[in-house]
Amino acid sequence: MITPSIDSIEQLLVAGLLEESEARRRAPLILEDFNWIGFDSLMLDARPCQFIEEQTGSSFWIPEYHFGKTGSSIDAAEHAEVIKIEWMGGTGIDRGHLLFFARVSEIARRAIPHYWLKPCKLRDSLRNPTQHLDTMEEIWWLDRWENPKNIKSSVKLNQGSDADVDWTFTLGGDALTVNIEIKRLVGDCVRHVTERTFKIDWFERFCDKKVNPKFRVSRDNEINVLGLSLFGEITREVQLVIREWLVNRQDLIDAVVITTREARRKTSFDIQLRNCKAKLMKNFLNEPTLEDQSLAFSLMVPINDPRVPNILRS
Repeated sequence: MITPSIDSIEQLLVAGLLEESEARRRAPLILEDFNWIGFDSLMLDARPCQFIEEQTGSSFWIPEYHFGKTGSSIDAAEHAEVIKIEWMGGTGIDRGHLLFFARVSEIARRAIPHYWLKPCKLRDSLRNPTQHLDTMEEIWWLDRWENPKNIKSSVKLNQGSDADVDWTFTLGGDALTVNIEIKRLVGDCVRHVTERTFKIDWFERFCDKKVNPKFRVSRDNEINVLGLSLFGEITREVQLVIREWLVNRQDLIDAVVITTREARRKTSFDIQLRNCKAKLMKNFLNEPTLEDQSLAFSLMVPINDPRVPNILRS
C-alpha cells in the first residue's frame, strides 16, 4: 500500500482507465478532499480485476483506498461454509473505490459547495469508517436529478423526532420538493454471491425500522422517495417485491428509485411510482452516467475448498 499523494492518486486513476488529462485534473482535488475529511488512517492500492481481464483480454485495475474498519472484513470469517456480510470484503465493503470517490468529489463540489470542504456534520460522517461508504453513496445520488436546488442535508420531517431524511431539494424551480432517504443495502452482496431470493417480508421489516420513521405523508407539492443502492441485479423478483411493498404495504413513500453495481445482464436503473404525483419526478431523473457504469467492484468471499488442508483454512 502507498500513502496518498498527488502523483500516487493520478497513477492509480490512470490504472483504473481514467484518461490521463482527467486524472491529472482530479488528483489534487481528491487529495484536498482526503485532507479535509481527515481519516485517522488512509492508504491506497490497486487490485487486478480478473473478470474484466478474462472477458476482454486487457489489463484492468481497481484503484482502492483503505480508511479504517467498516464492520466487514474477510479476515473476520470464522466458517468458510457460511457467507455473512460481516465476513466479506472488497470494493465498497471494507474499502472505497478511488474512481467512485473522484466521481463523488465532482458531484459534491458542484451540488453542495455549502457543505463540501467545510466543518459540518457531513464531514464527520465521511471521517467515520462505519459511515463513510454510505455517506459517499448519499452524495452520489444527488446526481440522479437534473439541477436540484435548495439542497439541505439531514432534514427532520417530523417535529420532535430525531429521525431525519438524507436530503431535501427542489426541482423545476420551487415547483416540486423531494424528500429522499438513501439506503445502500450492503447485505444485498450476499444475495449477489449466493443467488438468494429478495424477500418481501425482510424488505418490509427493514423499511418499517429504517425508512418509515423518517417520513410523514407528503404534501401536495412534495414527493417522498426511497433510493435503493443494490449490489445484486435488479431482477423481476426485486421489481415485484418493491412494487408490492410500495403500493400495498405502506402509505408514506411515493416512489422508489433503484440502482445497482451489478448490471452485466440487466438494467442498472429502475423506477417504481406509487401515484400520479410521483410521475412529475420522472422528468428530472438522470440515469447513471457512462463513468458510473464503467466502475468495477470486486468482492472477497470465504469459501470452503476441500483441496486446501484444514490447518491452512483455519
